[in-house]
Amino acid sequence: MIIHATRLTKTTEGNFKEYNVTVEEKDGGFVVLFSYGRIGSNLVKGQKTQAPVTFEEATKIADRLIQSKLKKGYVIASTNDFETTSNQRDDVNSNVPDIEISDPKNDGVSEITFTPASDDIVNQIEFVKQSDNHKKVFSPQLLNAVTEERASFIITDDWLETYFCQIKADGERRVVRVSGGEIEAYNKRGCVVQLNEQFTNDIINLASENDLLIDCEDMGVNGLYVFDVLQFNGVDYSTAPFENRILALKEIGHKAEYANLSNITVLLPLEINNADTLQKAIHYSKQQNEEGIVLRKGSSIYAGGRPNKEGDALKIKNTNSASVIVIEHTHNKRSVSLGLYNASNQIVSVGKVTIPPNKDIPNIGAVIEVHYLYVNGEQGALFQPVFKSDRSHEVTKEECTTDQLVYKKESLQVA
Repeated sequence: MIIHATRLTKTTEGNFKEYNVTVEEKDGGFVVLFSYGRIGSNLVKGQKTQAPVTFEEATKIADRLIQSKLKKGYVIASTNDFETTSNQRDDVNSNVPDIEISDPKNDGVSEITFTPASDDIVNQIEFVKQSDNHKKVFSPQLLNAVTEERASFIITDDWLETYFCQIKADGERRVVRVSGGEIEAYNKRGCVVQLNEQFTNDIINLASENDLLIDCEDMGVNGLYVFDVLQFNGVDYSTAPFENRILALKEIGHKAEYANLSNITVLLPLEINNADTLQKAIHYSKQQNEEGIVLRKGSSIYAGGRPNKEGDALKIKNTNSASVIVIEHTHNKRSVSLGLYNASNQIVSVGKVTIPPNKDIPNIGAVIEVHYLYVNGEQGALFQPVFKSDRSHEVTKEECTTDQLVYKKESLQVA
Protein backbone atom coordinates (compact mmCIF):
# COMPACT_ATOMS: atom_id res chain seq x y z
CA MET A 1 0.00 0.00 0.00
CA ILE A 2 1.42 3.39 -1.03
CA ILE A 3 1.66 5.78 1.92
CA HIS A 4 3.49 8.68 0.24
CA ALA A 5 4.55 9.61 -3.30
CA THR A 6 6.59 12.51 -4.65
CA ARG A 7 7.21 13.15 -8.34
CA LEU A 8 10.11 15.40 -9.37
CA THR A 9 10.87 16.66 -12.86
CA LYS A 10 13.77 18.40 -14.59
CA THR A 11 12.96 20.14 -17.87
CA THR A 12 15.72 22.77 -18.01
CA GLU A 13 19.04 22.81 -19.90
CA GLY A 14 17.80 20.31 -22.48
CA ASN A 15 16.54 17.82 -19.88
CA PHE A 16 13.10 16.18 -19.97
CA LYS A 17 13.16 13.63 -17.18
CA GLU A 18 11.40 12.66 -13.97
CA TYR A 19 12.24 11.00 -10.66
CA ASN A 20 9.65 9.38 -8.40
CA VAL A 21 9.97 8.52 -4.71
CA THR A 22 7.35 6.42 -2.91
CA VAL A 23 6.98 5.00 0.59
CA GLU A 24 5.03 1.74 0.71
CA GLU A 25 3.84 -0.41 3.60
CA LYS A 26 5.19 -3.96 3.25
CA ASP A 27 5.63 -7.01 5.49
CA GLY A 28 4.98 -5.16 8.73
CA GLY A 29 7.32 -2.30 7.86
CA PHE A 30 7.98 0.27 5.14
CA VAL A 31 10.11 0.40 2.01
CA VAL A 32 11.32 3.34 -0.11
CA LEU A 33 11.03 2.83 -3.87
CA PHE A 34 12.25 5.00 -6.73
CA SER A 35 11.87 5.21 -10.49
CA TYR A 36 13.44 7.51 -13.04
CA GLY A 37 13.80 8.18 -16.75
CA ARG A 38 12.59 10.34 -19.61
CA ILE A 39 9.09 11.73 -19.08
CA GLY A 40 6.55 9.55 -20.90
CA SER A 41 8.95 6.60 -21.35
CA ASN A 42 9.32 3.33 -19.46
CA LEU A 43 11.04 4.15 -16.18
CA VAL A 44 13.91 2.38 -14.46
CA LYS A 45 12.71 1.12 -11.06
CA GLY A 46 14.53 0.28 -7.86
CA GLN A 47 14.33 0.00 -4.07
CA LYS A 48 16.34 2.25 -1.76
CA THR A 49 15.86 0.14 1.39
CA GLN A 50 17.33 -3.36 1.56
CA ALA A 51 14.46 -4.54 3.79
CA PRO A 52 11.37 -3.03 5.48
CA VAL A 53 12.21 -0.38 8.07
CA THR A 54 10.16 1.73 10.50
CA PHE A 55 7.85 4.45 9.22
CA GLU A 56 10.05 7.19 10.70
CA GLU A 57 13.20 5.76 9.11
CA ALA A 58 11.50 5.32 5.73
CA THR A 59 10.31 8.93 5.83
CA LYS A 60 13.84 10.17 6.57
CA ILE A 61 15.30 8.10 3.72
CA ALA A 62 12.66 9.40 1.30
CA ASP A 63 13.24 13.01 2.41
CA ARG A 64 17.01 12.69 1.90
CA LEU A 65 16.46 11.24 -1.56
CA ILE A 66 14.10 14.06 -2.53
CA GLN A 67 16.49 16.72 -1.21
CA SER A 68 19.37 15.22 -3.19
CA LYS A 69 17.35 15.56 -6.40
CA LEU A 70 16.32 19.13 -5.61
CA LYS A 71 20.00 20.03 -5.28
CA LYS A 72 20.53 18.66 -8.79
CA GLY A 73 17.96 20.99 -10.32
CA TYR A 74 14.81 18.88 -10.10
CA VAL A 75 11.57 20.51 -8.96
CA ILE A 76 8.67 18.83 -7.19
CA ALA A 77 5.80 18.29 -9.64
CA SER A 78 3.44 16.68 -7.14
CA THR A 79 3.46 15.22 -3.64
CA ASN A 80 0.73 13.19 -1.99
CA ASP A 81 0.05 11.39 1.26
CA PHE A 82 -2.44 8.66 0.37
CA GLU A 83 -3.09 6.57 3.48
CA THR A 84 -2.41 6.30 7.14
CA THR A 85 -0.45 3.21 8.13
CA SER A 86 -2.16 0.05 9.34
CA ASN A 87 -1.12 0.85 12.92
CA GLN A 88 -2.50 4.37 12.62
CA ARG A 89 -6.02 3.56 11.42
CA ASP A 90 -8.64 3.56 14.19
CA ASP A 91 -12.23 2.39 14.23
CA VAL A 92 -12.63 1.59 10.53
CA ASN A 93 -13.70 -1.58 8.78
CA SER A 94 -10.78 -2.92 6.75
CA ASN A 95 -13.01 -4.74 4.24
CA VAL A 96 -13.73 -2.41 1.33
CA PRO A 97 -16.79 -3.71 -0.56
CA ASP A 98 -17.83 -2.83 -4.09
CA ILE A 99 -19.81 0.34 -3.53
CA GLU A 100 -21.97 2.93 -5.17
CA ILE A 101 -21.13 6.50 -4.28
CA SER A 102 -23.89 9.07 -4.06
CA ASP A 103 -24.12 12.84 -4.00
CA PRO A 104 -27.34 13.49 -2.04
CA LYS A 105 -27.81 16.90 -3.65
CA ASN A 106 -28.20 15.26 -7.07
CA ASP A 107 -29.68 11.87 -6.20
CA GLY A 108 -32.75 12.98 -4.26
CA VAL A 109 -31.69 11.43 -0.96
CA SER A 110 -31.53 12.83 2.55
CA GLU A 111 -28.47 12.74 4.77
CA ILE A 112 -28.12 9.81 7.14
CA THR A 113 -28.72 10.06 10.86
CA PHE A 114 -25.41 11.04 12.47
CA THR A 115 -24.69 10.57 16.16
CA PRO A 116 -25.02 13.93 17.97
CA ALA A 117 -22.01 15.02 20.01
CA SER A 118 -22.42 15.13 23.78
CA ASP A 119 -23.44 18.35 25.51
CA ASP A 120 -19.98 18.62 27.09
CA ILE A 121 -18.31 18.43 23.68
CA VAL A 122 -20.74 20.92 22.14
CA ASN A 123 -20.16 23.39 24.97
CA GLN A 124 -16.41 23.03 24.64
CA ILE A 125 -16.47 23.56 20.87
CA GLU A 126 -18.77 26.56 21.11
CA PHE A 127 -16.44 28.05 23.72
CA VAL A 128 -13.46 27.93 21.34
CA LYS A 129 -13.16 31.15 19.38
CA GLN A 130 -11.25 31.16 16.11
CA SER A 131 -8.90 34.02 15.48
CA ASP A 132 -10.70 36.67 13.44
CA ASN A 133 -8.04 39.33 13.29
CA HIS A 134 -8.31 39.68 9.53
CA LYS A 135 -11.22 41.43 7.89
CA LYS A 136 -12.57 39.95 4.68
CA VAL A 137 -11.68 42.33 1.85
CA PHE A 138 -12.01 40.09 -1.22
CA SER A 139 -14.41 37.35 -2.27
CA PRO A 140 -12.59 34.48 -4.01
CA GLN A 141 -14.53 32.19 -6.31
CA LEU A 142 -15.35 28.92 -4.53
CA LEU A 143 -16.36 25.79 -6.41
CA ASN A 144 -18.84 23.02 -5.79
CA ALA A 145 -17.74 19.44 -6.33
CA VAL A 146 -19.40 16.97 -8.70
CA THR A 147 -18.75 13.34 -9.54
CA GLU A 148 -17.11 12.22 -12.79
CA GLU A 149 -20.46 10.89 -13.97
CA ARG A 150 -22.24 14.16 -13.25
CA ALA A 151 -19.55 16.16 -15.04
CA SER A 152 -19.81 13.93 -18.11
CA PHE A 153 -23.59 14.40 -18.15
CA ILE A 154 -23.23 18.19 -17.90
CA ILE A 155 -20.87 18.35 -20.87
CA THR A 156 -23.03 16.04 -22.96
CA ASP A 157 -26.24 17.88 -22.09
CA ASP A 158 -24.75 21.36 -22.59
CA TRP A 159 -23.09 20.52 -25.91
CA LEU A 160 -23.37 24.05 -27.33
CA GLU A 161 -21.05 25.38 -24.58
CA THR A 162 -17.26 25.17 -24.72
CA TYR A 163 -15.69 23.75 -21.57
CA PHE A 164 -12.12 23.82 -20.31
CA CYS A 165 -10.33 21.84 -17.61
CA GLN A 166 -7.32 22.66 -15.45
CA ILE A 167 -5.27 20.77 -12.90
CA LYS A 168 -6.57 21.32 -9.38
CA ALA A 169 -3.40 22.08 -7.46
CA ASP A 170 -3.22 20.90 -3.86
CA GLY A 171 -1.84 23.95 -2.05
CA GLU A 172 -3.16 26.91 -0.07
CA ARG A 173 -5.41 29.39 -1.84
CA ARG A 174 -3.77 32.75 -2.55
CA VAL A 175 -5.29 35.64 -4.45
CA VAL A 176 -2.47 38.11 -5.15
CA ARG A 177 -3.01 41.79 -5.90
CA VAL A 178 -0.49 44.46 -6.87
CA SER A 179 -1.79 48.02 -6.74
CA GLY A 180 0.42 51.08 -6.92
CA GLY A 181 3.47 48.85 -6.48
CA GLU A 182 2.16 47.39 -3.19
CA ILE A 183 1.48 43.66 -2.82
CA GLU A 184 -1.51 42.27 -0.96
CA ALA A 185 -2.53 38.60 -0.68
CA TYR A 186 -5.80 36.97 0.40
CA ASN A 187 -6.63 33.47 1.59
CA LYS A 188 -9.65 31.30 0.76
CA ARG A 189 -11.80 33.39 3.12
CA GLY A 190 -10.75 36.60 1.37
CA CYS A 191 -8.78 37.82 4.40
CA VAL A 192 -5.42 39.56 4.08
CA VAL A 193 -2.48 37.23 4.74
CA GLN A 194 1.27 37.50 4.40
CA LEU A 195 2.56 36.44 0.99
CA ASN A 196 5.54 34.09 1.04
CA GLU A 197 8.58 36.39 0.77
CA GLN A 198 10.24 34.16 -1.83
CA PHE A 199 7.47 35.13 -4.30
CA THR A 200 7.70 38.91 -3.86
CA ASN A 201 10.30 39.78 -6.51
CA ASP A 202 8.68 37.59 -9.16
CA ILE A 203 5.25 39.10 -8.49
CA ILE A 204 6.61 42.65 -8.77
CA ASN A 205 8.40 41.75 -12.01
CA LEU A 206 5.27 40.12 -13.38
CA ALA A 207 3.21 43.22 -12.66
CA SER A 208 5.90 45.57 -13.99
CA GLU A 209 4.41 49.04 -13.49
CA ASN A 210 0.80 47.87 -13.89
CA ASP A 211 -1.78 46.66 -11.41
CA LEU A 212 -2.15 42.90 -11.10
CA LEU A 213 -4.82 40.56 -9.71
CA ILE A 214 -4.32 36.80 -10.06
CA ASP A 215 -5.85 33.76 -8.38
CA CYS A 216 -3.34 31.10 -7.36
CA GLU A 217 -2.40 28.19 -5.16
CA ASP A 218 0.58 28.65 -2.85
CA MET A 219 2.60 25.46 -3.34
CA GLY A 220 5.35 26.32 -0.87
CA VAL A 221 8.82 25.62 -2.27
CA ASN A 222 7.24 25.02 -5.70
CA GLY A 223 6.00 28.60 -5.95
CA LEU A 224 2.66 30.03 -6.99
CA TYR A 225 0.45 28.12 -9.41
CA VAL A 226 -1.69 30.67 -11.28
CA PHE A 227 -5.06 29.40 -12.51
CA ASP A 228 -7.07 32.59 -13.12
CA VAL A 229 -6.49 36.27 -13.79
CA LEU A 230 -8.63 39.34 -13.19
CA GLN A 231 -6.13 42.10 -13.99
CA PHE A 232 -2.91 42.00 -15.99
CA ASN A 233 -0.82 44.22 -18.23
CA GLY A 234 -3.21 47.15 -17.94
CA VAL A 235 -6.32 45.15 -18.86
CA ASP A 236 -9.28 44.48 -16.51
CA TYR A 237 -10.55 40.91 -16.93
CA SER A 238 -12.93 40.92 -13.94
CA THR A 239 -16.01 40.78 -16.20
CA ALA A 240 -14.40 38.90 -19.09
CA PRO A 241 -15.45 35.33 -19.97
CA PHE A 242 -13.00 32.57 -19.10
CA GLU A 243 -12.16 32.09 -22.81
CA ASN A 244 -10.68 35.61 -22.79
CA ARG A 245 -8.96 35.14 -19.46
CA ILE A 246 -7.18 32.11 -20.92
CA LEU A 247 -5.38 34.45 -23.33
CA ALA A 248 -4.17 36.49 -20.35
CA LEU A 249 -3.02 33.29 -18.60
CA LYS A 250 -0.94 32.45 -21.68
CA GLU A 251 0.58 35.93 -21.61
CA ILE A 252 1.50 35.46 -17.96
CA GLY A 253 3.07 32.10 -18.78
CA HIS A 254 5.14 33.58 -21.60
CA LYS A 255 6.32 36.46 -19.44
CA ALA A 256 7.19 34.17 -16.54
CA GLU A 257 9.26 31.97 -18.86
CA TYR A 258 10.95 34.87 -20.69
CA ALA A 259 11.81 36.76 -17.49
CA ASN A 260 12.80 33.54 -15.66
CA LEU A 261 10.20 34.04 -12.92
CA SER A 262 10.83 30.62 -11.41
CA ASN A 263 8.26 31.02 -8.61
CA ILE A 264 5.36 31.45 -11.03
CA THR A 265 3.76 28.52 -12.86
CA VAL A 266 0.62 28.90 -14.98
CA LEU A 267 -1.95 26.09 -15.07
CA LEU A 268 -3.06 26.40 -18.68
CA PRO A 269 -6.54 25.06 -19.47
CA LEU A 270 -7.30 22.27 -21.92
CA GLU A 271 -10.39 22.50 -24.12
CA ILE A 272 -12.87 19.69 -23.47
CA ASN A 273 -15.05 18.80 -26.44
CA ASN A 274 -16.96 15.81 -25.10
CA ALA A 275 -17.32 13.37 -22.21
CA ASP A 276 -14.61 11.05 -23.61
CA THR A 277 -12.06 13.87 -23.59
CA LEU A 278 -13.08 14.72 -20.03
CA GLN A 279 -12.60 11.12 -18.88
CA LYS A 280 -9.14 11.06 -20.44
CA ALA A 281 -8.23 14.25 -18.58
CA ILE A 282 -9.51 12.79 -15.31
CA HIS A 283 -7.62 9.54 -15.91
CA TYR A 284 -4.40 11.44 -16.61
CA SER A 285 -4.80 13.52 -13.44
CA LYS A 286 -5.15 10.31 -11.44
CA GLN A 287 -2.04 8.84 -13.05
CA GLN A 288 -0.12 11.98 -12.06
CA ASN A 289 -1.44 11.77 -8.48
CA GLU A 290 -3.10 15.16 -8.82
CA GLU A 291 -5.85 16.26 -6.43
CA GLY A 292 -8.30 16.48 -9.33
CA ILE A 293 -9.38 18.84 -12.09
CA VAL A 294 -11.48 21.98 -12.42
CA LEU A 295 -14.08 22.22 -15.17
CA ARG A 296 -15.12 25.70 -16.37
CA LYS A 297 -17.52 27.03 -18.93
CA GLY A 298 -15.75 29.13 -21.53
CA SER A 299 -18.42 31.81 -21.17
CA SER A 300 -18.25 31.94 -17.36
CA ILE A 301 -17.48 35.13 -15.46
CA TYR A 302 -15.37 35.13 -12.29
CA ALA A 303 -17.97 35.23 -9.50
CA GLY A 304 -16.93 35.51 -5.85
CA GLY A 305 -18.36 33.15 -3.24
CA ARG A 306 -19.88 29.70 -3.61
CA PRO A 307 -23.04 29.25 -5.71
CA ASN A 308 -26.09 27.58 -4.14
CA LYS A 309 -26.21 25.11 -7.03
CA GLU A 310 -23.46 23.65 -9.14
CA GLY A 311 -22.35 26.80 -10.97
CA ASP A 312 -20.30 27.47 -14.10
CA ALA A 313 -17.05 26.24 -12.56
CA LEU A 314 -16.87 22.83 -10.88
CA LYS A 315 -14.24 20.66 -9.23
CA ILE A 316 -13.86 16.93 -9.80
CA LYS A 317 -11.72 15.47 -7.04
CA ASN A 318 -9.77 12.24 -7.27
CA THR A 319 -10.05 11.79 -3.52
CA ASN A 320 -12.86 13.02 -1.28
CA SER A 321 -11.94 15.57 1.34
CA ALA A 322 -13.75 17.55 4.01
CA SER A 323 -13.03 20.31 6.48
CA VAL A 324 -13.96 18.95 9.92
CA ILE A 325 -13.82 20.12 13.54
CA VAL A 326 -11.63 18.41 16.14
CA ILE A 327 -14.11 17.68 18.93
CA GLU A 328 -12.11 15.37 21.22
CA HIS A 329 -8.66 13.88 21.82
CA THR A 330 -8.26 10.13 22.26
CA HIS A 331 -6.49 9.36 25.54
CA ASN A 332 -2.90 8.10 25.09
CA LYS A 333 -3.31 7.90 21.30
CA ARG A 334 -2.46 10.13 18.37
CA SER A 335 -6.04 10.23 17.15
CA VAL A 336 -8.80 12.82 17.41
CA SER A 337 -12.58 12.65 17.09
CA LEU A 338 -14.17 14.61 14.26
CA GLY A 339 -17.39 16.59 14.08
CA LEU A 340 -19.52 18.52 11.61
CA TYR A 341 -22.62 20.68 11.76
CA ASN A 342 -25.65 18.87 10.31
CA ALA A 343 -28.67 20.39 8.55
CA SER A 344 -30.19 21.23 11.95
CA ASN A 345 -27.01 23.08 13.02
CA GLN A 346 -26.14 20.35 15.55
CA ILE A 347 -22.57 19.13 16.01
CA VAL A 348 -22.48 15.44 15.06
CA SER A 349 -19.70 12.89 15.24
CA VAL A 350 -18.17 11.57 11.99
CA GLY A 351 -15.48 9.27 13.36
CA LYS A 352 -11.79 9.59 14.16
CA VAL A 353 -8.54 10.23 12.32
CA THR A 354 -4.95 9.47 13.32
CA ILE A 355 -2.44 12.31 13.32
CA PRO A 356 0.93 11.27 11.80
CA PRO A 357 3.93 11.33 14.16
CA ASN A 358 5.56 14.19 12.23
CA LYS A 359 2.52 16.46 12.73
CA ASP A 360 1.31 18.33 15.82
CA ILE A 361 -1.94 17.11 17.34
CA PRO A 362 -4.46 19.89 16.63
CA ASN A 363 -6.30 21.57 19.47
CA ILE A 364 -9.93 20.85 20.26
CA GLY A 365 -12.00 23.25 18.17
CA ALA A 366 -9.42 23.35 15.36
CA VAL A 367 -10.52 22.91 11.76
CA ILE A 368 -8.56 20.26 9.87
CA GLU A 369 -8.79 18.79 6.38
CA VAL A 370 -9.07 15.03 5.98
CA HIS A 371 -9.18 12.81 2.93
CA TYR A 372 -11.54 9.82 3.02
CA LEU A 373 -13.20 7.27 0.73
CA TYR A 374 -16.86 7.78 1.64
CA VAL A 375 -19.26 7.97 4.58
CA ASN A 376 -19.65 4.48 5.98
CA GLY A 377 -22.52 2.89 7.90
CA GLU A 378 -25.68 4.16 9.49
CA GLN A 379 -23.87 6.33 12.03
CA GLY A 380 -21.94 8.31 9.41
CA ALA A 381 -18.25 7.60 10.14
CA LEU A 382 -15.73 8.65 7.51
CA PHE A 383 -14.21 5.52 5.96
CA GLN A 384 -10.38 5.42 6.03
CA PRO A 385 -9.85 9.11 6.88
CA VAL A 386 -6.34 10.53 6.39
CA PHE A 387 -5.15 13.73 8.06
CA LYS A 388 -4.07 16.35 5.53
CA SER A 389 -3.51 19.67 7.31
CA ASP A 390 -4.72 22.19 9.88
CA ARG A 391 -6.96 24.75 8.15
CA SER A 392 -8.06 26.83 11.12
CA HIS A 393 -6.44 29.88 9.56
CA GLU A 394 -8.63 29.80 6.44
CA VAL A 395 -11.80 27.82 7.20
CA THR A 396 -14.34 28.67 9.91
CA LYS A 397 -16.09 26.11 12.09
CA GLU A 398 -19.41 27.21 10.60
CA GLU A 399 -18.22 26.05 7.17
CA CYS A 400 -17.72 22.50 8.48
CA THR A 401 -21.06 20.99 7.49
CA THR A 402 -22.30 17.54 6.51
CA ASP A 403 -23.31 18.71 3.04
CA GLN A 404 -19.61 18.42 2.05
CA LEU A 405 -19.76 14.66 2.34
CA VAL A 406 -19.86 11.95 -0.29
CA TYR A 407 -21.97 9.01 0.85
CA LYS A 408 -22.02 5.29 0.31
CA LYS A 409 -25.40 4.85 -1.40
CA GLU A 410 -26.71 2.13 0.87
CA SER A 411 -26.24 4.47 3.86
CA LEU A 412 -28.83 6.94 2.54
CA GLN A 413 -32.58 7.09 2.62
CA VAL A 414 -34.71 8.32 -0.27
CA ALA A 415 -36.10 11.74 0.58
